[in-house]
Amino acid sequence: MLHLSAASLSFASALEFFFYPAWLRTSEGLAALSSLLAVGGYAAAFAGFLHATPRRRLLGLAGIFFAASGAAGAADHVVRSVEYTTHPVGGKFQAAEIVGAAGSLAFVAAGVVVAVAFLSSREGRRRDLVLGWAAVALVAYFCLTFVSLLLYAIAYSDLHAPSGVASGLGVQAAGFAVAVGGAVVAARAFLRSDPDGEWQRLAHRDGLLAEAATIVGLGSLGTAIGAMVYAGALSDLETDTKQLATNWLSGVSYLGLACAAICAGVAFRASRRELEQRDGSDPAAFADPG
Repeated sequence: MLHLSAASLSFASALEFFFYPAWLRTSEGLAALSSLLAVGGYAAAFAGFLHATPRRRLLGLAGIFFAASGAAGAADHVVRSVEYTTHPVGGKFQAAEIVGAAGSLAFVAAGVVVAVAFLSSREGRRRDLVLGWAAVALVAYFCLTFVSLLLYAIAYSDLHAPSGVASGLGVQAAGFAVAVGGAVVAARAFLRSDPDGEWQRLAHRDGLLAEAATIVGLGSLGTAIGAMVYAGALSDLETDTKQLATNWLSGVSYLGLACAAICAGVAFRASRRELEQRDGSDPAAFADPG
């Protein structure tokens, strides 16, 4: 919700001032749409984890929302990259947007694969294998976003922007680099097999997912710190109060993601302990909740 609020405020600023060009209004509108769709994905996932009976349908719907969010984000990056072709110093900025668009397309792929995994008839090990490829797509998303932010940091540094701008973007990039490790661990959790049997595989899977969620949470925390450094650097330069609020809300929204990921890590650790305490012959241990 905080990220949606930030994007909505930025879009409102673009509509409010007559001197904002059409391409910027379009870009801000796409960013707001992307955030709105992402909120829909989080809401569907939240409802899915609360209700066992329609869980698969709700988690599949969450994947569709996230894929649509990534598509809107990719369109936003494309609009900005096209605009940067008209600027003499826009080379690195254009490259950053192109890489960002590729990252958003990887996020689209992750959402589509998640939707396929939960809306199809796959269960158990087969579904985990499909989700493993969604995690691989997330690895690509985090890697490409890291590169995009790093290119932005270099571009602003070359233009001698206030030091906090470049360093804030650099810290955000570092946060995404940490998240890459979490996505790699998640992919391993879903794709690995266990010769000791299904019960042990599920316990090991949830243990690895706990590690993955914790790592992603730490990465989101780093990204939040970078976003706040960036917002602080622009505070003395920005006169539009909506844009000031946008910068700070973006940083706080990453704190929310960090908390969510850490909570997921706690839940997966509890699930692993429960599975390890169960008898491997207990059918309930393998019941499909969806």
